[in-house]
Amino acid sequence: MRYQGQARITGINQKHFPTVIGNGVDSIECLARAHYRYTAHWQTFLQYLDITRIPLRDEQVQLSFIGSHTMGCKFTDDTHLLTDQLSTAVEQIFVDQPGFNFGWLDLKCASETSFKHGEFVVIEVNGVASLPTHMFDPGHSLWRGYQIFFAHGRWLLKIAAEQRRHSMPLDSYRNIANRVSHNYRLLNDAHQQLMPSDPAEP
Repeated sequence: MRYQGQARITGINQKHFPTVIGNGVDSIECLARAHYRYTAHWQTFLQYLDITRIPLRDEQVQLSFIGSHTMGCKFTDDTHLLTDQLSTAVEQIFVDQPGFNFGWLDLKCASETSFKHGEFVVIEVNGVASLPTHMFDPGHSLWRGYQIFFAHGRWLLKIAAEQRRHSMPLDSYRNIANRVSHNYRLLNDAHQQLMPSDPAEP
């Protein structure tokens, strides 16, 4: 976020994709249902797998390839990974985006070390409706989660008040609806393309 010209990173979360380990006996469906985070909502992504297949012993099977809660990802609070190099790299992205003052980035990088060095690829940008997703770390208490949420809400109010005097062009509802529909189709297509044609292949 950026307030009074000063940018800062307020939180970092890492995404852990839902994965099961084969035992040579149980099917993917059985292993998924036995997973400690399983809910009926997992059918959203399990439908794309051959859930009758029995993975080999110690075979790791990633069940979803989309980094969202609805696709089974677990979020952990990894704000401790913040470095000066990372901050500089992120801030540099928005030097030429004066209207972007609150939001989150989805990043992909080769390793934790690369991330700390500010070496990453941006795969998604989210704006003012962004949640501080490190609040969802299951290691946090409910109280801590709300603390993080409301702290960011207060910052958002300050930023909004600061920006009120700046005019900005508004898009039409029609264009917004068309863009949402288009992006939804892109997301579905990406999920289909990322799924291996043969789940038995790595």
